[in-house]
Amino acid sequence: MKAKNWNEMQFEEIDRQLDKLAYIEEPATMNYLAEIKNWKQDLQGTYPLIKKCIDDFTKRLLETHPENFSMEANKHYFKTYIFKSKANSLTIEDLQKGLNTPNKILSIKKLLRIE
Repeated sequence: MKAKNWNEMQFEEIDRQLDKLAYIEEPATMNYLAEIKNWKQDLQGTYPLIKKCIDDFTKRLLETHPENFSMEANKHYFKTYIFKSKANSLTIEDLQKGLNTPNKILSIKKLLRIE
C-alpha cells in the first residue's frame, strides 16, 4: 500500500483505491489511509489559491511585458492557464481538469512559490 505511487495517481483513482481499501480495520493502515485522504483533500483545497496566484502572475506579466506578453507566457509550464487568465476565462474547473494528480498540483505550487 505504501508502495503505491499516490503522487502520480489521478484524484479519482486515489478515491477508488481508498474505497477499495476501506475494509481494512488494522489501526496503522486506517491511519495511513486517513492521512492519504486528508493530504488529497488539502491539495485539492488549494485550487482557489492557485487560481489567484496565476491571475496575479498573469497581471504582473502583462505589466512587465505588454509588448511581448505571449512570448513571455509561452516560457512557462502553466502557459495555458496564463492565457486563460489573461482572457478572464480561467476557472477552478480548468484547474481541476488539468491539475488532476498530486504531483501536478505540487509542481505548479512550486513554480508559483506557494507554500
